[in-house]
Amino acid sequence: MLGKEELKTVISKQKTILKEKMKEEGDIDLTELRKCKKDLKRSQRKLRSILAVEEREKIKKEKKKKEAEQTA
Repeated sequence: MLGKEELKTVISKQKTILKEKMKEEGDIDLTELRKCKKDLKRSQRKLRSILAVEEREKIKKEKKKKEAEQTA
């Protein structure tokens, strides 16, 4: 499993590859272009899910901290 930073670099590389493919003139392989787009979307989804999990954990910690302060 890739971490956040690794995923960010992968996404940026995939974006540049996709831009290069779209700039190519002449015979453009649409299946290859679609594959690049799918890979990019998949990586972005993974990154969003990792960030969402971290956000949920952060909220849980804050909630526990508030409850501990209230009971003390």
